[in-house]
Amino acid sequence: MEDETLLRKTKLRLQQKKTAKNWAMKAVLSNMDAYTQEENANFIQSKLSPQMRDDVLQEMLNSRILKKFNTIEEFKGMMRSAFALMTTRTYNLDLYVLMSCHPRPNNDPSSVNDFIEILKMISISAPNVRHMQMRSFDLGRCLANNEVRKECIGYLASLKNLRILEVIGSVSKNAILPQLCRELPNLRVLSAPEIPLLDTCMTEEEIRESFGHLRLLHIESVSSDKKLKMWTVLPHLDIIQSDKKTSFELEDFLEDENIPRALKYLNFEDQKLNESADLSSIKYLEFSCDEKKWEELKKLLNHLTTLEGLTLKIMNNSAPVDDVLLHCGANLRWLTLIGNGLQSVELNCISQLCPRLKVLGVTSVQVTAKTSQQANFRHLEELFTEGLELWTDGSLFAVLSSSPNLRKLDLLGEASSLDELQQIKNSITEKKILGSLQSLHWHMGKTTSGLDFIETSSVLKNASANLPNLRKMKLTFEKGFKSRSDRGWRDWATKSVLSNLDAYTQEGSANHLKIKLSPELRNYVLQELLVIGNSKKCKNMDDFNSLKRSVFALMNNRTYKLDLNILVSSYPSNMNSELVFTEVLRLVSIAAPNVRHLKINTHHITVCSNHIEYRNKSLEYLSSLKELMILEFVGYIHNSMDLVLWCRNLPNLRVLCANGTLLEDTNLTLEDIRLSFGHLSLLHIPFLSSKEIKKIWKVLPNLDILTEQILPNGLTLEDFLGDENFPRERKYLSCEALIYGLNFWADFSSIKYMEFYCCERRWNDFERNHNLPTAIDGLILFMLNSQETVEAVLLKYGANLRWLSLRGLSYQNVDLNHISELCPNLEVLSMTSVRVMGNATKQTYFSHLKELFIERVYMINGSLTAVLSSSPNLRKLKLNVRTCCLDDLQQVKNLIVEKKILEYE
Repeated sequence: MEDETLLRKTKLRLQQKKTAKNWAMKAVLSNMDAYTQEENANFIQSKLSPQMRDDVLQEMLNSRILKKFNTIEEFKGMMRSAFALMTTRTYNLDLYVLMSCHPRPNNDPSSVNDFIEILKMISISAPNVRHMQMRSFDLGRCLANNEVRKECIGYLASLKNLRILEVIGSVSKNAILPQLCRELPNLRVLSAPEIPLLDTCMTEEEIRESFGHLRLLHIESVSSDKKLKMWTVLPHLDIIQSDKKTSFELEDFLEDENIPRALKYLNFEDQKLNESADLSSIKYLEFSCDEKKWEELKKLLNHLTTLEGLTLKIMNNSAPVDDVLLHCGANLRWLTLIGNGLQSVELNCISQLCPRLKVLGVTSVQVTAKTSQQANFRHLEELFTEGLELWTDGSLFAVLSSSPNLRKLDLLGEASSLDELQQIKNSITEKKILGSLQSLHWHMGKTTSGLDFIETSSVLKNASANLPNLRKMKLTFEKGFKSRSDRGWRDWATKSVLSNLDAYTQEGSANHLKIKLSPELRNYVLQELLVIGNSKKCKNMDDFNSLKRSVFALMNNRTYKLDLNILVSSYPSNMNSELVFTEVLRLVSIAAPNVRHLKINTHHITVCSNHIEYRNKSLEYLSSLKELMILEFVGYIHNSMDLVLWCRNLPNLRVLCANGTLLEDTNLTLEDIRLSFGHLSLLHIPFLSSKEIKKIWKVLPNLDILTEQILPNGLTLEDFLGDENFPRERKYLSCEALIYGLNFWADFSSIKYMEFYCCERRWNDFERNHNLPTAIDGLILFMLNSQETVEAVLLKYGANLRWLSLRGLSYQNVDLNHISELCPNLEVLSMTSVRVMGNATKQTYFSHLKELFIERVYMINGSLTAVLSSSPNLRKLKLNVRTCCLDDLQQVKNLIVEKKILEYE
């Protein structure tokens, strides 16, 4: 009894110690920037022990909290944190993760210098590192340049304890491997699973110099002739061919330097190539299992007394899998089974014949389970599967429920049944299984439907709250989409739902989507559906009712923006749509009560305005939308008083957009203007006479009025919504504002968006105003012939600009380098009727640029390539150039092919 009490207390203390450590690491990581500022460089070193600092560093790398940074300053801040955490106790370092955060484009030569600088700092901060991972891209570029190569190899060679090097990714020149190994005599294990060792002409002496000090060479492929030649020189060198990381740990191939080297890994097919090798030391065996070869293997197994790992390639259904496991399974620490989808194994049999398994991998093999027998994988720590849909009879739940020490779970495929998935969720919620799980990666296959993926991810995300030790969870799907991007899986799931939308929204299945999809995802699918519907008109009422049913099945209280113009415009031709329009408004008021931005076709506004009953009903339903703040009319309103009437009856409205309406000579009194537009913050009417502008500003001087028919790129109607608790202020300063009703001595301090004609006189007058804005978010520059004025405006306001529109009147020159320097935070750049040039010897960099619009522009001296290659976050491109070079067009093509640009014209 006393022993049990002592054991419980010991476990409790260990758990408390672990909890305290995890809490401390999270606290440090959440404030890392503050702790590692240059002025506080020694703060972490003075507060944390070397071991704790390394623990925090590994947590930062393993949990993948790092991301690709937008600027080199952010990246250097992260690296400063990493170097502050490195110590003499740092033995494992993932340089691949660190360099994946680098913001510079791949063709930027500065990134090579940054990589060299990082290696230099590692040689100082972590001199005892033993195991390092790095990108093949960085390594290849360094070794391709003789000067840089010396520095790179010099810093790596200075790490005297570096024993294991993992090179992740492929390279164009496979000669990199012998060259690298030759320069690192302390290296013992080289893993490059995506790089082949082709038949380079290496002499026996070159083989000995390059690989003689290695214990393991793990590569993608090598010919039999090359392997035979290498084993002739180095009979004790382990050579593993695999295009992925294997189940064993690379550290397993490190051993006491004082004892003779011996082979540890044997591919049975290679036995005859290396007949002189001593097989008594073999610990890991790869074997293609069929009846004929089994007889040969049995003779060999008598000499393999230390076997710990086995890879079985099951060739057919008659393969003697059970016989192999019966002969050598008792001491196996890891087991990998590989088939082609037709072979099957029995889970209970594996658990009985391999009772000590710590790692189990199953690829394209059918797995069954006997419900009458309980599987027991009490030592299993890692499970890897490919072809999860082949696991039947509840075998997935059987292995999970019988593995109390499982730490890592990597699944590829979909669950064979949703019932089994629900059973797993319930057991997790009840804390019966996976209590030790730390890492979960579930990768769905090509056959997975959108709703199945959504349901699986929803189940796992909800269940993960009950996994106390889970540090990393990743849900991805088929290759061809960006697996780590929320937008990637959302777009894929949306396409899957849209392709079956009619079936999902039949009258008998009205609640199907509501059960399966979250409100946010239903709204996302709705917006995609409306975009698709914009290009077609329904042929008959059945088609329209089907579309309407789908739209309202997707609407919910998270629907904040709604384009009713698309829906109602899909109504069949030559049919009365007034009644349908009011019915749609009624349903919107019920299904999407929180809508804030609504688009309506002016045809229905005009028709309803002519019928008191329809007008009253429409206004009643719109008034019930208490969150409605933006109303956008699409089309031309013949009677401008209809516009005034609708605006007056919607007191919650803040933005009215009618970019196809002429508002002129309305005979509105000053009181009419106050009642109709007094609650607005923006009136967007392009065809507004100067007389009406003066009259409105006389009553409402703080009302923004936009007379451009199309909003500038980067500006949205939502930008004009402000905090209701503060007095309204002007946000947009237009050229009309300067001409009609405002002088240069007005208060411009609240302005966020501005139009300006670049002439020296006007700029000098503007600068004499003492109430200018200190910073603005958006700027339209109408370029005359005063380049000095353009630079003066950008020098004053460029630092904080989010969007910039440059509009030439006669193809004025634009210096791309100046734009890059003066406007470092640009997200949207638009250029019209200008001539763009750049200095080829000077680097441009648009680290934040997401959208680029070029209309009637001459691109000179490779300026298009310059802006594209220096914009790592570019997602949208509209291009209409007068002149550009072929290299520029090739650069555009490459970005589209690589799917770095998501929208383009």
